[in-house]
Amino acid sequence: ERYTTKAVLEAELHVLRSAEGLAASKGHAITDNERAAVLGGKQFNDITREQARAFRHVTGAEGLSIIDGQAGTGKSFTMAAVRQAYEKAGYRVIGLGPTNAVAQDMRNDGFGHAGTVHSELFALNNNRATWNRRTVVMVDEAAMLDTKLMAMVTAHAQEAGAKLILLGDDRQLSSIDRGGMFGALKDRHGAAELSEVKRQHKNDERRASE
Repeated sequence: ERYTTKAVLEAELHVLRSAEGLAASKGHAITDNERAAVLGGKQFNDITREQARAFRHVTGAEGLSIIDGQAGTGKSFTMAAVRQAYEKAGYRVIGLGPTNAVAQDMRNDGFGHAGTVHSELFALNNNRATWNRRTVVMVDEAAMLDTKLMAMVTAHAQEAGAKLILLGDDRQLSSIDRGGMFGALKDRHGAAELSEVKRQHKNDERRASE
């Protein structure tokens, strides 16, 4: 048997309901020509088949897309391609992370608007920021978000009609607070997986990383 509290259960159900609504939305597809224009650029000449599959997966029509990948598999590289594709299609792309360090990495990777999940939610809750149907929200290290934050992010995205892209690795240590919703959403809605370690080039170093 498992035990929980009503508050935890309600927060988890809130995430699941919002995610269902996002997944049912089908208005965020990128055309094949728009995909080809990005992948055909010099920056992405060496994109792997696995990364290209993940790119195609998250640029689909659904309002919720997930990439599951461990460190060193090229999540940031794939994120850059996704960001460029949606920006070229006229979307406003927002990069969010659980910490300032993650947000700074996203800025260094080319995100014009990047910040912490906490700061963006504060802005949204105080009418200092808005999302809409032409907004794509990309959350890196999403497995580290606690359930309360995940509930607010998914709720805001669904209410605005925005597209939400979650990237993470649920094998990492999650939030100190109650969490685990990244894995639950991945199990319910599927995810593109990145498993080929690209950061290390020697086979024994790759096995150690894995």
